Amino acid sequence: MKNLLLLLTVIVTGTLCYAVYAVKYEVESLEAKKAELTRTLVQDRNAIRVSWAEWYYLNSPDRLQSLAAKYLPLSKTKPSQVGSIEDIPMRQDDGPVVASEAYDLLKPGVADSAVASASQGARHPIPNRLAALDRRLITARRGPGP
Repeated sequence: MKNLLLLLTVIVTGTLCYAVYAVKYEVESLEAKKAELTRTLVQDRNAIRVSWAEWYYLNSPDRLQSLAAKYLPLSKTKPSQVGSIEDIPMRQDDGPVVASEAYDLLKPGVADSAVASASQGARHPIPNRLAALDRRLITARRGPGP
């Protein structure tokens, strides 16, 4: 019994020594990693400070004013550069505005009467007029633009 207790004590002591040894070296490696990350963080902060200083220098109003005077010589506006309102091309009038007609047709009372008469099987002129407006809208668009 005494030998078994001694053997158990030696095993537990050895296991605890190994655990302390493993934890010690893991802590040391984590401290080294922390020191490396701290160095990297300090370097990055310094680089950010340098970048901000460069940005403030490059965007200083005095420097930009001198560069603009050097590379962007501005002259006074000549009368020939100013146009008149007649020089602006006007839109072609395609008749009544399609959107306002569609808005008038889709007012709450008008739309409800169209739905009610359609449910009774009657042919109502509003859906036909909406389809015609849709066709006009599609054919009226000529390329990009409003």
